[in-house]
Amino acid sequence: MLTGAALLLVASGGFLYGVLVGRFKYPPFRLAESFHEKFIKSDEQKARERRAEARFHEPSPDQSLNDIPSLIAIHNEADVDAKRQRLVETIWGGRGYPRERMPDAVVPNVSDEAFAGLTNLAALDRLTVEMDYGINSVAYHFRPASANNKLVIYHAGHAEDLAAARRQIAYFVGRGYAVVALAMPLEGMNSRPVIEVEGVGRMRLNSHAQLAYLDAPLRFFAEPVVAALNYAERNHRYDLVAMAGLSGGGWTTTLCAALDGRIARSYHAAGSFPETLRDPWLEWGDFEQHTPELYRAANTLELYVLGAHGPGRRQTQILNQFDNCCFYGLRHAAYEPHVRARLAQLGGGSFSVLLDTTHRRHLLSDFALGEIARDLEN
Repeated sequence: MLTGAALLLVASGGFLYGVLVGRFKYPPFRLAESFHEKFIKSDEQKARERRAEARFHEPSPDQSLNDIPSLIAIHNEADVDAKRQRLVETIWGGRGYPRERMPDAVVPNVSDEAFAGLTNLAALDRLTVEMDYGINSVAYHFRPASANNKLVIYHAGHAEDLAAARRQIAYFVGRGYAVVALAMPLEGMNSRPVIEVEGVGRMRLNSHAQLAYLDAPLRFFAEPVVAALNYAERNHRYDLVAMAGLSGGGWTTTLCAALDGRIARSYHAAGSFPETLRDPWLEWGDFEQHTPELYRAANTLELYVLGAHGPGRRQTQILNQFDNCCFYGLRHAAYEPHVRARLAQLGGGSFSVLLDTTHRRHLLSDFALGEIARDLEN
C-alpha cells in the first residue's frame, strides 16, 4: 500500500513538473524541444510553422494595392473640422457631441478588493454613466496621494475588466498620475441588459455584434469617455489628459482621440489597423472594427491623423511584432510615414509607431508602459 502511494506521489510530482517545464521552460525543456523538432514533427508541420512565423517578418502581401496617401482625405483645417463633424453625426445619429454630458452618479471613496494595497492611492471614486436600453458604463477614478496633476484615461479591451488591468493602473498611479479606468460596453462591471428588438424579440446583450440592432450603437463606446473628460475638466482641471488602451480599448482610444482634442497624448496598443492591410481572417474583428458607416465617415488612417493633429498633440500606436492575436508584424511601414507626412503638411501634431518585440502575446507590456511614461514625462 505504501509502495502504491509512493508511486502515485512520484507520478503526480512528475506530471506537475512536466507542466512547469512546458509553461516556464524549466530544464530539460530545450532538450525535449530539440528531440521533438528532429524526430516527432512532420515536414508538413514544420512548413506550416515556418509560414506562420514568416507573417511576423514580412510586409503585407496587399501593400501595393493602394496609394496610401490618396486614402487620407484630410489636407487642411477645414477638412479636419468636416471629418470630425461627420464622425459626430455618424456616432451620435444627429444628436450632436455630448460636450455637457456628465456621469449620472459619482460615489466617492469606494473600496474594491481588486485594488487593495495599490501603491500611492489616496482615494477611489466610482463614476457611472447610464445610457439608452439599460446600457451603462462603470468607471473608477483613481486619485493618487502624491500627484503630478496629470490624468491617464485607461480603457480596457475585450474580456478585460478593470481588475484585469490592475498592472497598468498601478503603474500610472504609482508614478503620480490620476487614472480613470473604463471597460468596453457589456464588459466587466458594465450592464448586460435584456432588450426588446422589434421583429426579433427579447435578447440579453452579451456581444458587441448585438449592438448593431440598436440606434446609433457606436455612441455606447465613445460617450462614457466623453463624460469622463467632461467630469475631469469641470472638477479637477488636470494639466494634461492622456488616453491609453489595449485591444478594444486601443480601438476606443483611437476613436476618442480623433473626436476630442482635449486628449493631448494617446497610446493605442494592438487595437486597430488600416482596413486594406488587415488579414481578413484574423483581424476583421468585432462589430465596431468593421462598421461601414464609421469608416465611410473617417477611415482608420484618417482617425490616426485626427487623433494626433493639433498643437502639442502626440499619438503613439503600439504594435506587438509577435502578437498571437492580431495587428502583428511589420506592416506599419506601409502607412506610418504617410500619416506623419500628412500631419507635417497640416502643421501640428505627431504620430509614431512603437514596435514592441519583447514578448509574443496580445498585451500592453511593461516595456510599452515604460515608453508611454517616458513620452508623457518628456
